[in-house]
Amino acid sequence: MLEEFLKQYAEDNSIAMPAKQAEELSAKTTARKQHLKYHLDKRRGKTATIITAFNGTDEELEAFASTLKQKLAVGGSVRDGEILLQGDVIEKVKKLLIQMELT
Repeated sequence: MLEEFLKQYAEDNSIAMPAKQAEELSAKTTARKQHLKYHLDKRRGKTATIITAFNGTDEELEAFASTLKQKLAVGGSVRDGEILLQGDVIEKVKKLLIQMELT
């Protein structure tokens, strides 16, 4: 369900979910809200924004990373359970996660 919502959100951030689905998604992502961490790091001499502690399947992590990259218009990758976004986009990440109600 999270993957479907993220795909829809990536296409149109003004979608409205039915109340039952929203409650189910909220219940499933409660742990995620409490555990997402992000920070800046230097990778190969360049600044990168790192998002860690995502609780979910690898498929959900890939879908979440893809959504973030599209919404923030940056490159990035997923490795070892963490999302690496190119550049200093930590403020944008913070705003987007709040908008998506994941923090």
